[in-house]
Amino acid sequence: MKRDEILWYPMYVSYRRELTVKQALDDKQIENYIPMREVIERKNKKIVQRLEPAIHNMIFVYSCINTLSELKMFNADCAAMQYMTFKARTSDQASTIITIDEAHMRQFMKAMEIPDDQNRRTLLPYDEALYGKEGRRIRFIRGDFEGIEGTIKRVNKNRSLIITLKHVGVLVITIDHAADIEFLD
Repeated sequence: MKRDEILWYPMYVSYRRELTVKQALDDKQIENYIPMREVIERKNKKIVQRLEPAIHNMIFVYSCINTLSELKMFNADCAAMQYMTFKARTSDQASTIITIDEAHMRQFMKAMEIPDDQNRRTLLPYDEALYGKEGRRIRFIRGDFEGIEGTIKRVNKNRSLIITLKHVGVLVITIDHAADIEFLD
Protein backbone atom coordinates (compact mmCIF):
# COMPACT_ATOMS: atom_id res chain seq x y z
CA MET A 1 0.00 0.00 0.00
CA LYS A 2 1.39 3.36 -1.04
CA ARG A 3 1.09 6.24 1.43
CA ASP A 4 -0.57 8.46 -1.22
CA GLU A 5 -2.98 5.77 -2.52
CA ILE A 6 -6.62 6.73 -1.90
CA LEU A 7 -8.56 3.86 -0.30
CA TRP A 8 -11.45 3.31 2.08
CA TYR A 9 -10.24 3.05 5.68
CA PRO A 10 -12.53 1.89 8.47
CA MET A 11 -11.47 3.96 11.49
CA TYR A 12 -12.25 3.59 15.19
CA VAL A 13 -13.48 6.77 16.82
CA SER A 14 -13.29 6.95 20.60
CA TYR A 15 -16.14 7.97 22.91
CA ARG A 16 -18.86 7.91 20.23
CA ARG A 17 -17.51 11.05 18.58
CA GLU A 18 -18.06 9.69 15.06
CA LEU A 19 -20.53 12.46 14.11
CA THR A 20 -18.07 15.15 15.28
CA VAL A 21 -15.31 13.53 13.21
CA LYS A 22 -17.69 13.30 10.23
CA GLN A 23 -18.36 17.04 10.42
CA ALA A 24 -14.61 17.79 10.57
CA LEU A 25 -14.00 15.56 7.51
CA ASP A 26 -16.95 17.12 5.66
CA ASP A 27 -15.50 20.58 6.37
CA LYS A 28 -12.22 19.42 4.77
CA GLN A 29 -14.20 17.91 1.84
CA ILE A 30 -12.91 14.41 2.57
CA GLU A 31 -15.40 11.71 1.58
CA ASN A 32 -16.56 9.63 4.54
CA TYR A 33 -19.44 7.40 5.50
CA ILE A 34 -21.21 6.41 8.68
CA PRO A 35 -23.92 3.75 8.23
CA MET A 36 -27.02 5.04 10.02
CA ARG A 37 -30.13 3.31 11.33
CA GLU A 38 -33.49 4.61 12.43
CA VAL A 39 -34.31 4.26 16.11
CA ILE A 40 -37.83 4.62 17.48
CA GLU A 41 -38.19 5.24 21.20
CA ARG A 42 -40.67 6.57 23.71
CA LYS A 43 -39.78 9.77 25.59
CA ASN A 44 -42.24 11.46 27.95
CA LYS A 45 -45.20 9.55 26.45
CA LYS A 46 -44.21 10.61 22.92
CA ILE A 47 -42.78 8.40 20.20
CA VAL A 48 -39.55 9.88 18.88
CA GLN A 49 -37.74 8.78 15.70
CA ARG A 50 -34.07 9.55 15.23
CA LEU A 51 -31.05 8.38 13.27
CA GLU A 52 -28.00 6.99 15.01
CA PRO A 53 -24.85 5.25 13.79
CA ALA A 54 -25.49 1.57 13.02
CA ILE A 55 -21.93 0.79 14.16
CA HIS A 56 -20.91 2.98 17.07
CA ASN A 57 -17.36 4.31 17.23
CA MET A 58 -16.63 3.73 13.52
CA ILE A 59 -16.36 5.87 10.42
CA PHE A 60 -15.26 4.91 6.92
CA VAL A 61 -12.90 7.45 5.31
CA TYR A 62 -11.92 7.64 1.63
CA SER A 63 -8.45 9.14 1.66
CA CYS A 64 -4.75 8.32 1.77
CA ILE A 65 -2.60 7.54 4.81
CA ASN A 66 -0.62 10.78 4.41
CA THR A 67 -3.78 12.91 4.65
CA LEU A 68 -5.25 10.83 7.48
CA SER A 69 -2.04 10.99 9.50
CA GLU A 70 -1.85 14.76 9.05
CA LEU A 71 -5.49 15.16 10.12
CA LYS A 72 -4.95 12.98 13.19
CA MET A 73 -1.96 15.15 14.23
CA PHE A 74 -3.25 18.65 13.46
CA ASN A 75 -7.05 18.50 13.78
CA ALA A 76 -8.37 18.12 17.33
CA ASP A 77 -11.62 16.45 16.22
CA CYS A 78 -9.83 13.95 13.97
CA ALA A 79 -7.32 13.02 16.68
CA ALA A 80 -10.04 10.66 17.99
CA MET A 81 -9.61 8.41 14.91
CA GLN A 82 -7.50 5.23 15.03
CA TYR A 83 -6.65 2.88 12.19
CA MET A 84 -8.28 -0.54 12.37
CA THR A 85 -5.68 -3.29 12.05
CA PHE A 86 -5.48 -7.07 11.97
CA LYS A 87 -2.69 -9.50 12.56
CA ALA A 88 -2.48 -12.76 10.60
CA ARG A 89 -2.95 -15.70 12.95
CA THR A 90 -0.17 -17.80 11.45
CA SER A 91 2.38 -15.05 11.00
CA ASP A 92 4.85 -13.12 13.10
CA GLN A 93 4.37 -10.06 10.89
CA ALA A 94 3.33 -6.71 12.25
CA SER A 95 -0.33 -5.69 12.20
CA THR A 96 -1.76 -4.56 8.87
CA ILE A 97 -4.02 -1.54 8.44
CA ILE A 98 -7.43 -2.62 7.16
CA THR A 99 -8.62 -1.16 3.86
CA ILE A 100 -11.75 -1.85 1.83
CA ASP A 101 -11.78 -1.92 -1.95
CA GLU A 102 -14.02 0.65 -3.58
CA ALA A 103 -16.44 -1.80 -5.24
CA HIS A 104 -17.29 -3.54 -1.95
CA MET A 105 -17.61 -0.25 -0.10
CA ARG A 106 -19.93 1.27 -2.73
CA GLN A 107 -22.17 -1.86 -2.65
CA PHE A 108 -22.24 -1.70 1.15
CA MET A 109 -23.14 2.02 1.11
CA LYS A 110 -25.83 1.50 -1.52
CA ALA A 111 -27.39 -1.40 0.42
CA MET A 112 -27.33 0.58 3.70
CA GLU A 113 -29.04 3.61 2.14
CA ILE A 114 -32.07 1.67 0.82
CA PRO A 115 -35.06 2.00 3.18
CA ASP A 116 -35.71 -1.38 4.83
CA ASP A 117 -39.30 -1.35 6.04
CA GLN A 118 -39.41 -5.14 6.46
CA ASN A 119 -36.20 -5.42 8.54
CA ARG A 120 -34.51 -7.73 6.06
CA ARG A 121 -31.10 -6.08 6.51
CA THR A 122 -28.78 -6.95 9.42
CA LEU A 123 -25.29 -5.68 10.14
CA LEU A 124 -23.13 -8.23 11.96
CA PRO A 125 -19.53 -8.26 13.20
CA TYR A 126 -17.07 -9.98 10.90
CA ASP A 127 -16.56 -13.66 11.66
CA GLU A 128 -14.00 -15.32 9.40
CA ALA A 129 -15.13 -18.82 10.34
CA LEU A 130 -18.68 -18.16 9.12
CA TYR A 131 -18.11 -15.70 6.26
CA GLY A 132 -14.61 -16.54 5.06
CA LYS A 133 -15.67 -19.09 2.42
CA GLU A 134 -16.90 -17.65 -0.84
CA GLY A 135 -20.34 -18.60 -2.18
CA ARG A 136 -21.90 -17.88 -5.57
CA ARG A 137 -22.18 -14.24 -6.62
CA ILE A 138 -25.77 -12.97 -7.01
CA ARG A 139 -27.66 -9.74 -7.71
CA PHE A 140 -31.14 -8.63 -6.66
CA ILE A 141 -33.12 -8.06 -9.88
CA ARG A 142 -36.34 -6.79 -8.29
CA GLY A 143 -37.67 -5.52 -5.01
CA ASP A 144 -36.30 -3.00 -2.53
CA PHE A 145 -32.66 -4.07 -3.00
CA GLU A 146 -32.67 -4.19 -6.82
CA GLY A 147 -29.14 -3.85 -8.19
CA ILE A 148 -27.36 -4.88 -4.97
CA GLU A 149 -24.73 -7.59 -5.51
CA GLY A 150 -23.08 -9.96 -3.09
CA THR A 151 -22.54 -13.58 -2.18
CA ILE A 152 -25.34 -16.02 -1.38
CA LYS A 153 -25.08 -17.93 1.90
CA ARG A 154 -27.31 -19.45 4.55
CA VAL A 155 -27.52 -17.37 7.72
CA ASN A 156 -29.86 -18.52 10.50
CA LYS A 157 -31.36 -21.07 8.09
CA ASN A 158 -32.34 -18.31 5.61
CA ARG A 159 -30.84 -17.76 2.18
CA SER A 160 -29.19 -14.36 2.33
CA LEU A 161 -27.12 -12.00 0.23
CA ILE A 162 -23.87 -11.18 2.02
CA ILE A 163 -21.69 -8.11 1.55
CA THR A 164 -18.46 -8.71 3.45
CA LEU A 165 -16.16 -5.92 4.59
CA LYS A 166 -13.26 -8.16 5.56
CA HIS A 167 -12.14 -7.79 9.20
CA VAL A 168 -14.83 -5.13 9.77
CA GLY A 169 -18.38 -6.41 9.37
CA VAL A 170 -20.93 -8.27 7.30
CA LEU A 171 -24.17 -6.94 5.86
CA VAL A 172 -26.80 -9.69 5.61
CA ILE A 173 -29.92 -9.17 3.45
CA THR A 174 -32.54 -11.91 3.67
CA ILE A 175 -33.79 -13.21 0.29
CA ASP A 176 -37.56 -13.64 0.41
CA HIS A 177 -38.12 -15.08 -3.08
CA ALA A 178 -35.77 -16.89 -5.46
CA ALA A 179 -37.31 -14.88 -8.32
CA ASP A 180 -35.82 -11.70 -6.78
CA ILE A 181 -32.23 -12.74 -7.58
CA GLU A 182 -30.04 -13.82 -10.48
CA PHE A 183 -26.76 -15.72 -10.33
CA LEU A 184 -23.73 -13.90 -11.73
CA ASP A 185 -21.38 -16.90 -12.07
